[in-house]
Amino acid sequence: MNVERSYAVVGVLEELPLTVNVLENYLPKFFKGFSSIFANTSAVQLNKGYYKPETSEYIKKKLRVLMKEEMEFYNYIKQRLHAQANALKNG
Repeated sequence: MNVERSYAVVGVLEELPLTVNVLENYLPKFFKGFSSIFANTSAVQLNKGYYKPETSEYIKKKLRVLMKEEMEFYNYIKQRLHAQANALKNG
């Protein structure tokens, strides 16, 4: 409820271009033109790690249990971001 009441947009880094687009449209006073700056800057770099050790299925299952609420919240934020982006397309 706090997100709905207090935040116009909450983005996620894994979908940064979509987040930038939604921010620019929902909060143009602060983010107008940001997508062109974002697209043309060399300061924005993706985190490209080459060493990615495998995580065992046991650890993944354990984390899913321990972080259930956090994962639900994250999935809600992603779903909300996509709904906002779809509203921009349809409206």
